[in-house]
Order: sequence, then C-alpha cells, then structure tokens
Amino acid sequence: MGRLGLFHRAILQSGSALCPWALARGAVGAARELAHSLGCPSQNNIATVECLRQRPAVEIVRASTRYGPFGPTIDGLVVQAEPALLMTNMSELYGSYGVMFGVARAEGFLSAWPSGNVDPTRRGIETDRRDAMLRDAVTKLYGPNVPPADIAALAAHEYTDWTRPPHPVATFEATVEALGDALIVAPVMRAAHFHALAPAAAPRYLYVFAYQTEHGDFPQKLGCVHGEELPYIFGAPLIGHLGPFKANYTRSENALSETVMTYWTNFAKTG
Repeated sequence: MGRLGLFHRAILQSGSALCPWALARGAVGAARELAHSLGCPSQNNIATVECLRQRPAVEIVRASTRYGPFGPTIDGLVVQAEPALLMTNMSELYGSYGVMFGVARAEGFLSAWPSGNVDPTRRGIETDRRDAMLRDAVTKLYGPNVPPADIAALAAHEYTDWTRPPHPVATFEATVEALGDALIVAPVMRAAHFHALAPAAAPRYLYVFAYQTEHGDFPQKLGCVHGEELPYIFGAPLIGHLGPFKANYTRSENALSETVMTYWTNFAKTG
C-alpha cells in the first residue's frame, strides 16, 4: 500500500515532474504582476491575497495567461527541492508503487504548429521559424544562462533527416520530434528510469499511443498528438459524445476505446 495508504498505483500520461513546464519558475514575480494588472496591491503579500480573493475567477484566469502557467513551486515544504534531486533518493518508495508511463506519438505537434490555420503537414515551416522555437525550448529547459542559439543549432542538426531533400514539411516533422522529446518524452523516460532503478517489487509499464482519430481535428500524417488519446481512455467513442470530445467515431475506434479502458482499469485494480 502507498504512503499513508492513499494510493497503490499511478499512471503518468504525457508528462512527469521533470518536464520543464511542470514547475512554476519565478512564481512570486508573476503573481505580483498579475495582482497589479487586476488593480490589487502587489507588494504586501497579505493584502495581495485578500484582494485577489475578491476578484471573479474568470478575471484571474483571463489575466493569468499573460504571465505564464501557474503551478507547483519549490517552496521547501511541499516540493522540497528540484524533482530530479528528490528522485535520486526515492528508490525504496518507488519500489512500493506500480506505475504506468506513457506518451503520444507526436507530442510536439501543437508546440510546432505555426500561427494561423494552415495545415503544417502540407505547407511545413521554414528554418527560421524552427530555429526560433528551438531557441525558446532551450531557454525553458536550461534557463537564460546558456547560449540558446548554439544548442538550438545542435538540436536542429541532430533532428534533421539528412536522407531527405530539404523541404519545409520535413523541417516541421523534425521540429515536432525535437520539441516532443525535449518537453515531454525525455522527461517521462527519465522518470521511468528512476523507477527502473528501484527494487522490482511493483509493476512498471510504458506505452506509446500512436493511433490518430480518423475524423479528428488534426492531420493524419504524424499519428496521435498530445491529448488525442483522452477520448479513448474516458470511453467517448462508446457513448457517442462526452464533454469536449467529438461525437463521430468509427467502429474500430469503439473497439480501441474498449481495449484501452480495459488496460487502464486492469492496471488500476490489479497492477
């Protein structure tokens, strides 16, 4: 049984605590900027909190999009240190929990999609757009004290398929792979590695969800994009419509949803 008996197993879908977006960096400064934009005092913590509590939630959500994502912070109490440092000393704990890790086939698709509604799998992107996105990813990963242009150039070289002629579509596909690996896949695999170092008392699984919905919202070429597996896990194809998920699924997609739900619930019940 898990610590304090709260849970037995966990499923990590397309992310881990090691992802560069999993923790909020500079949260205090962002919170003060948010408070100022909403007309609240920003230098006195108590006054700031009391004022923000009086603001409608929709106003806070709308304003917060300008200051980056809010999330857990390293406060020394709940999150006591960098997750990677904590994970190096938790092998005994990891051995007590069954874990299933997973990623989608094209995790970086949405990050690489250019502005506008043009299908990038047909038009592609130019190298200057790729380089800008890679530099931004490098800064998020390593902070402002590294040369983002140099590392981005190395990443562009590594992810270029030199057996294919240069083309904007090939550039887009390579960018999808690079961003997906950097922002999601590599951190998930690194977390799985920490678990794999623990005693093998609890089961561990890794999945790659590759199937892309036939009549979905995204082009078919690259496979399942980030979040596109969720309708199958929650059974949307079986009831025709569920919340934000679309309503048109094929018979084979119904069967896929049944299979995925069986895998997930079997793991939750028995490991």
